[in-house]
Amino acid sequence: MKHLPFTVYRLSNFTINLLPYVIFLAMIIHQNHSVLNALPFALYYTARRTGLFFLHGLEPRSELLVLLGLGSGMIGSFLGLFGLFDHLFWDLAALFIGLGAAWLPAATRTVTQRWQSAGAKEVAHGVLLRLAISLILVLTLALTANHSIESSFLILFLVIDPLFCNYLYLSQPADFKFILHRPKPIWWLKFGLILALFLSLLFTRLGRNTGNGQDILISESLFLLAFILLAFYLWQHNTTFTRQLAWPLQAKNLLYGAFISYFWVFSALYLGILKSARSYGYIIAIYLFANILSHLVMNTLHKKIPMKPEYLSLLGILFGLLLTLIPAIFYLGLFILDIFIIAYGRTVNQEIQALETVPLDTKNIIYFRLSSIGNLLIQLILILCLNIVSLSHHTGVTALLRAYAWQKPNANYQQILQTTQLILVLLLFVATFSIALLSVQKPTRAK
Repeated sequence: MKHLPFTVYRLSNFTINLLPYVIFLAMIIHQNHSVLNALPFALYYTARRTGLFFLHGLEPRSELLVLLGLGSGMIGSFLGLFGLFDHLFWDLAALFIGLGAAWLPAATRTVTQRWQSAGAKEVAHGVLLRLAISLILVLTLALTANHSIESSFLILFLVIDPLFCNYLYLSQPADFKFILHRPKPIWWLKFGLILALFLSLLFTRLGRNTGNGQDILISESLFLLAFILLAFYLWQHNTTFTRQLAWPLQAKNLLYGAFISYFWVFSALYLGILKSARSYGYIIAIYLFANILSHLVMNTLHKKIPMKPEYLSLLGILFGLLLTLIPAIFYLGLFILDIFIIAYGRTVNQEIQALETVPLDTKNIIYFRLSSIGNLLIQLILILCLNIVSLSHHTGVTALLRAYAWQKPNANYQQILQTTQLILVLLLFVATFSIALLSVQKPTRAK
């Protein structure tokens, strides 16, 4: 078990967070764009974004959360094998895999850190092994998705099942404590608000994938209400540990989530409307190569530019955002942007890890939870801006969503998308400079 946490971290995170996008997107592209085939993608995405909120106040030990995440992914990939018999299996598969994708990143990172602090050594060439396996799996899914969705789920199952069984066999029962610290009482209002957020985000994503603008407008209203009420509730009943993060550090974490949303959500919508949904494959490829080069690029720049890694990564992000405004080099802008987003995420996580009074298990959950909030917030702003800009051009947002969902690219919508993009970039610029100034004036650790 000496090297198991490293293996679990690499394989499980890359498998359960990246490959389902390929599977569920292929379900829409290569079959048809009905609600039945769009619903699994919406369920996976929604569960992945809201799964950590359901743990608020009930923080399990990370070793147990790894087991639950792997088990959820294993069950989901197994259910996906029977989707052709009944679409309900695909829906349930998406829900289980989405929950696993929400729980695993924070938990596996904590387990890895705990083993590293205990003296566990890294496997030789482990990073190259992770990247090679990830590329092979993505290419395999890209080939099989055109012919058999079940084959894709089988690959997913064959990766997760051995990890789950091996982890369960080699772990100690003492690792699986459910509560890390004394939990707060379970407020039914909290779960009601989270459920409302889940449903509103689900219908938002479903409307986007099917091109139903009416569903988008209704769900966005519910999403806005649920998000505001949930944010207020979580702040009023926040955990003691989260309150130890000063506002600047929490704002940095939210900003990191917003950058991620721009890279994944806006770029997918932009390319899907102007080119085709198949362009999403380029985004995945950019993400993989950015992961390979991010650390190398930052080390090289840091040696030549005497600047804090945080500010250096922010400058790189802003430069990447500017490049994405130029259609001819949009992909280059995304590549540069993601390289520095990854680097910025590392700096934010390092600041959170430096909080000595917060348990290790809770640090990573806070990090991913705040990132999800920032991600959801920028999506809300994106849809609202898209509605306003499209109306100002006498075009309903339904037309844009149908072009995306039904793979009918239309260059006539380029001005609407570029105006929306410019608004988002300006907002991100303002947020970045505001948070940077706030960080200089105030400490990032709450007193």
